[in-house]
Amino acid sequence: MYKETKNIIHSGLGLLLFFCSLQKPIAQENEQPELYLNFGFYKVDQEKRASYELLMTDFIGPLMQKRVDEGCLSNWIFRRVLPNSSLYGEFTHMTIDVMIRGEEGYWDCDAKLKEVFPGLSPKIRKHLFEEKNSLRELVHRVRTQYVAGYNSLEKVPPIAVYNLSKTKSNLYESKHRDGFADFFAEGSNTVAWHAMKRIDSTAWAKWEWDYITADCYERVEQMREAYKLF
Repeated sequence: MYKETKNIIHSGLGLLLFFCSLQKPIAQENEQPELYLNFGFYKVDQEKRASYELLMTDFIGPLMQKRVDEGCLSNWIFRRVLPNSSLYGEFTHMTIDVMIRGEEGYWDCDAKLKEVFPGLSPKIRKHLFEEKNSLRELVHRVRTQYVAGYNSLEKVPPIAVYNLSKTKSNLYESKHRDGFADFFAEGSNTVAWHAMKRIDSTAWAKWEWDYITADCYERVEQMREAYKLF
């Protein structure tokens, strides 16, 4: 079943979000095909946000759930940037498509809106899809490849701190692949941690971030305790 989970997210650039997640969180396994995650960043005007979020959760959400059920996606996440984010002026919402391992997209997916909403006429389905696009402005899309991570919970952790960074050396990724997740699990109070590298061509630009890590917590107190060290 499609379910909504509220979440507080923060990044090194000040990103605070809630999210809707369809499936279990990412779990890294050895000797598995590569895992790709595609991010979409959107800006929605204040007066349009309630309508946009309703369309995304009640209209697009069930469609993405069907794509997950049919094996086209591993997960789909919809996020809202909260006003106390330093990025709030740049974009207000995000989507994350978590691909099936070894697949970089889901172009061959056969899931159709008419199968999810058979009671809606083709004109209504088309109108709702066009309305969703008209309510938002696409800021940019980002493709990433999963590097390493762990999750000690059977659910998506309710709190995550995202750090978007520009790396200076491939050693940064190598460190994460070489057992850093185990070290982080033992030496921090996080319940999950994930690292992804950006692989779209824009990532090569001098001032563009090319790497993202997520420090995840189960309680706000855990996050606050961690950040007392900084």
